Amino acid sequence: MKATTSLEDFRMITRGLIAAFPRDDFIPNEFTFNLWYSALHDFDYVTLKKAAEAYVMTEKFPPTIADIRRLACDMVLPADQIAAEEWQRLMKALGQAGRPDAVEYWQKLPDVTREIVGGFSEFREWSNLPVTDLMTVHRPMFIKRFEERTKQKRLTAPLPVQLRKPERTLEEHLPPLIEDREERPAEQGTTAPADMIAKLRERLKV
Repeated sequence: MKATTSLEDFRMITRGLIAAFPRDDFIPNEFTFNLWYSALHDFDYVTLKKAAEAYVMTEKFPPTIADIRRLACDMVLPADQIAAEEWQRLMKALGQAGRPDAVEYWQKLPDVTREIVGGFSEFREWSNLPVTDLMTVHRPMFIKRFEERTKQKRLTAPLPVQLRKPERTLEEHLPPLIEDREERPAEQGTTAPADMIAKLRERLKV
């Protein structure tokens, strides 16, 4: 089971942030605190604490939820390390590209890796290249593109599980933005009386 941050531990983290950025409009009330907790507590306490500390040490202005979440994702998913591991995985698959069942090795590669390579025919072509070309030309390109795609995923990291469930959404914390028109009481004085409309039509000869 994935570790998450408890309410009290998260309160300690936000106290530290508030102390570092003493502004009245930064997490000013319990409503805002609950919103922050809902969006961030799916990370474990150590990761969130390190993300908050890193932000405090490098930034001048108070963070947003996205700022802390991005830093936490960086700590959980180091792009350069993952890219290097995926390159090694690709190299092993390339070693099997000459087999009759090579397509199975190709299909087992992650979607991101297959997108970077381009297709099964390119996969076969890569397997015929000298190792020096793979390491000096294709590896840097692969690492760069993999990191770019990983960065995109970090910037749009999935919402916490509890926010992806229909029965538990931000609606629990936020008031409705648009009220149901049928439930709203009719506003007084918004419709002109019939006799006034008749007189206006007569004056305009409509």
